[in-house]
Amino acid sequence: MYNEAYTPIKRGFSSMRGYYQGQQDYFEHTALGGYDYWQGGSLDRNATGIYSSRLYLEELDRVLSTRDSEDIPLFVYLALQHVHSPMQIPPGEHAKKQCAHILNEARFVHCTMTVAMDVLVRDSMEMLQKAGVWEDSVFVFLSDNGGYPTPTQQGSNWPLRGGKATLFEGGIRTVAFVNNNRWIQKPGRTVDSLMHAVDWFTTLGNLGGARKPSNYSIDGVDAWAHISGTNTSHPRSELLLNIDPGVNQTEGQSIPATAGIIMDSWKLIMGEQLYAFWWPERDTASVGDDAVDESAMLRGGEEKQEKKQLYLFNIEEDPNETRNLAEARPDIVQKLFKRIQQYNMTAVAAQWVPRDTSAWPRFHDGAWVPWVS
Repeated sequence: MYNEAYTPIKRGFSSMRGYYQGQQDYFEHTALGGYDYWQGGSLDRNATGIYSSRLYLEELDRVLSTRDSEDIPLFVYLALQHVHSPMQIPPGEHAKKQCAHILNEARFVHCTMTVAMDVLVRDSMEMLQKAGVWEDSVFVFLSDNGGYPTPTQQGSNWPLRGGKATLFEGGIRTVAFVNNNRWIQKPGRTVDSLMHAVDWFTTLGNLGGARKPSNYSIDGVDAWAHISGTNTSHPRSELLLNIDPGVNQTEGQSIPATAGIIMDSWKLIMGEQLYAFWWPERDTASVGDDAVDESAMLRGGEEKQEKKQLYLFNIEEDPNETRNLAEARPDIVQKLFKRIQQYNMTAVAAQWVPRDTSAWPRFHDGAWVPWVS
């Protein structure tokens, strides 16, 4: 957001309503000491005090009711704020009633926010139906990462290992569903093939008739035939998880180097992960508000919370990543490591730039704004 040229309106979107920073207050729309809520290219100060779900639904209704032509494909990207810190109970009593059985306070808050998200998804679907475009719509629901298993946020990816900010399955294997009443030939199926976030660009672009750029290659693959059921072959056999070079030299932060890849049933993780435990679900009335039982976090695996620099798993046989086979199968480790090296040869070097204090809200009437022209 440092430059207006990199904001959504300047990057191909016809309209935009939302914020640029992260971890925003759901009611006041402030983050890190500054106001941050936008309508198009202008700050929307009138959003103050209005719960974010209501604002998003208002914008969806406006987009659907004012679209230029029914013959032009419409792409709507609704990036839900739920469920993310700050952890805040939504307005009204509905969500509280749905979660009343949960005595753990932090888990209760998480539950109410999940209910609010569920209502927002339902209302969005009803808006599409009311606008008469539901039958021709491909509705995709997905997440960017797994839950964050901390005592305050109470995200649980159980029985998967790890969560947000790790390369374990709890951090990268996320829930998703696709709905369409016309083009999905075999509905009600679970698709278990590999799919990367970059694949949605290719998949939805091809589905909407977008022209492929001719001046550069695209990493994403088209997965629609597999999703719709017209082709059962898997579009991917490997998935690069990450290549992070490590330390931010300009800020003196200790960011460990890490990398990961999946090839067929094998998964390699290199570098120490932020945490390596399993976090059980804690949503029953028997949990109460007691302190988190550290031993309960570790159920389900041989390695417990021991941190290592090298992990190898067969995720088809061991999706919960309880058996590290790195020492037993050095041949597979070497094979996957060579593939990571091949990817890394085309990587663009990270550029760590110093913090620019001229971005601070106190210099911009208390708001976060693009500050470099």
